[in-house]
Amino acid sequence: MQKLRIGTLVAGGDALTVIPPILPHGFECFTLTFWQTIGNMDLPETAKRLNEMLAEKDERFPASPSLGTR
Repeated sequence: MQKLRIGTLVAGGDALTVIPPILPHGFECFTLTFWQTIGNMDLPETAKRLNEMLAEKDERFPASPSLGTR
């Protein structure tokens, strides 16, 4: 049986600054959200940095929805 993970939504552009301080509060997964565009965000570099940040933990990013895009 799979474990139900406790997670939260995080604005994609703020992920690198928002996630570190909330990690100690028990969140086990994060979904990055974007509104209409990712702007000038470097997704591969952001993903690399987030994966490094979570490497020693069992946290995950199950999805990255983009709301309002065409």
